[in-house]
Amino acid sequence: MDDAATWTMVVLGVVTAAVALGSMAMSEDRVTGYALVLMGVLFVGSPWVMDVASTDNDMAVTAWIVGAVTVVAGLLSLPGIEQRMHHRLIPH
Repeated sequence: MDDAATWTMVVLGVVTAAVALGSMAMSEDRVTGYALVLMGVLFVGSPWVMDVASTDNDMAVTAWIVGAVTVVAGLLSLPGIEQRMHHRLIPH
């Protein structure tokens, strides 16, 4: 396994965790939802960019799972989707 790929995943994880914590701390700030989607997309694409998808299957699968969960969390926090979900959950 390449050290650069490992450190790239570590940095992506730390930045994603920081963005997620910021999203929870400032729930009114909608930019963090878009940032989470971006971080998830970066996670999903990183095994191919770092060329570990064919050499280290465990790292690639972990990145894809973390990326997918992050994208879904980011999408669910976007204003339009969040508004639709609250509209359906709260009867008028």
